Amino acid sequence: MVKIICFDLDGTLLNSEKKVSDANKLAIKRAYDSGIEIVVCTGRQNKAARKFKELIGVGKYMICSNGSEIIEIDSGEELFSNCIEKEIVEVLYKHFRENPSIVNFKFDTKYARYVLKPDILIDDTIDFDETDTKFFDDNNILQIVVVFKDEQSCDNFAENIKKIYGVKVEYK
Repeated sequence: MVKIICFDLDGTLLNSEKKVSDANKLAIKRAYDSGIEIVVCTGRQNKAARKFKELIGVGKYMICSNGSEIIEIDSGEELFSNCIEKEIVEVLYKHFRENPSIVNFKFDTKYARYVLKPDILIDDTIDFDETDTKFFDDNNILQIVVVFKDEQSCDNFAENIKKIYGVKVEYK
């Protein structure tokens, strides 16, 4: 017996207009009414993802920031959070600023997405003030997304981080 259905938003449930089709809404509602728990899973941060409950109409839980946070949707209660250690974020940030092959990068917190160049990544973003060194003290970073100019640059970056710090960088 099916007890839970988890689904992604972008490229899965949402169509090209960022809407849920009537057929999908009906199927989700039927599943929910039959006692199946509905869970939205997304790379989006909590604040941006919560608005999609209205589109779906049902569901109690949401997995956000690619699994870094689990929340109860209606109350906003955080059930699980796995933030990136501040020291790791600071090291990566230094490398991002010094690496000419990086086109852009963003830091997700539970409340907002901070982006160095918001004109390149438009999606619930806030300008990241790179002069504000207190940023990393005041925010728990759930996810970091980096845009490289090409795949080879990404591979080189991952190799260097592993060589220098012994940290494996996972990417897709």
